[in-house]
Amino acid sequence: MAVHRYRAHTLASTSIALALLLAGVLPAARAVEPAVRASRTTIPDFYAKAYRSDAFHWPGVTPSPANGLPMARYPGFGLQWNYVTVALYGLQRWSDWRYHRGGSTARAAAIKAADFLVGRQGPDGAWRYAFPFTYDDDDAISESLPAGWIAAQAQGNAISLLTRMYAATGDGRYLTAAIRGLQPLTRTVGDGGLAFTLDGHRLLAGYPTSTPSLTLEDYELALIGVADLAAYSEQAQVLLSALLPSFYWSLALYTSPTGMPYYDLAQDFAPMAGGDIDPTSAQACAEALRALLAGYPSTSGASALAAWTIALKTLGLND
Repeated sequence: MAVHRYRAHTLASTSIALALLLAGVLPAARAVEPAVRASRTTIPDFYAKAYRSDAFHWPGVTPSPANGLPMARYPGFGLQWNYVTVALYGLQRWSDWRYHRGGSTARAAAIKAADFLVGRQGPDGAWRYAFPFTYDDDDAISESLPAGWIAAQAQGNAISLLTRMYAATGDGRYLTAAIRGLQPLTRTVGDGGLAFTLDGHRLLAGYPTSTPSLTLEDYELALIGVADLAAYSEQAQVLLSALLPSFYWSLALYTSPTGMPYYDLAQDFAPMAGGDIDPTSAQACAEALRALLAGYPSTSGASALAAWTIALKTLGLND
């Protein structure tokens, strides 16, 4: 989660959009989504291949002198803890231990990351960043947040790691912290959380900005975390049941006329915004949606995924 993300402004041809519409692939705007009841259903392991990446190879990431976990360097702020980076590092090492050849060394690294997240979590369930941050989508939203901000992806990634480490070790501290991590997803942005209501639907903002930063990839990764935890927690099941119908409903808004998913919904809150499309993020969004649909089917969700898949292939990208 960088201070600024690259995204390409892409305009696909009218013929592509028309073909999608005629094929019935593009979802109808603001369709009513049937209720989705979450249970102990599990979704495919979204992080099974996380071992293929290494957080220490990312720009600006270096081991902490204190504990060896990855820290990120930010201009003007030096080395800082980024909870997304730490959680993804833990998921990489867990994946290496569980699916690859990492052995006890990888398992120990995953445990170290999980222990760190348990220790750094606030009493309100949030992982709060100690440095200021500017959310800038290059289009409609540019807002600075003071130190103490939270992020949907950080909550989701941390919950995903802690859930896995609870399953692997039986250590109740991880389950307790994962469940506590749901709290910011239940509070509105105005009340110190990340929830936002649009047309009567409860969505999740990527960041607590005053202009809604409904960043799709971050939104999905938060839901992945809740879905992972739902296998072990009734609280997570209840929350997922409340969030999924609104998420599936929102996918019509996230799907551009070309079939590609928008990066966020800035265009819905700023009339002059044209809608950002980031092909790399779009691929990740399609993968996350596919995982959620495998556990919790949805007609509108499947329609959006079909549109995204066709659009990605048109651009020569594998979704």
